[in-house]
Amino acid sequence: MAIALGLGLGGSLGTGPAVAEGTGPAPVRWGACPEDVVAGAAPTVLECATVTVPVDYADPDGAGIDLMISRLASTNPDRRRGTLMLNPGGPG
Repeated sequence: MAIALGLGLGGSLGTGPAVAEGTGPAPVRWGACPEDVVAGAAPTVLECATVTVPVDYADPDGAGIDLMISRLASTNPDRRRGTLMLNPGGPG
């Protein structure tokens, strides 16, 4: 199940949680969003990517899950104030 996160992400994901020494996140490859993600949005300005994150951060090399993330660049980069993360869902 893919989860769309992060509408409003300006330039990057920023810093994430600490990871075990010797490991690091893979680069994010931004591209076009699936049609069901951009329904009702402006698909030409919204970018999406899938990142793999560990199920258990205490075991970063163990099982992982894929999360879909999306970003929308600032329309006024000079006044950009940071990154806004959204999670449009929840359990159930």
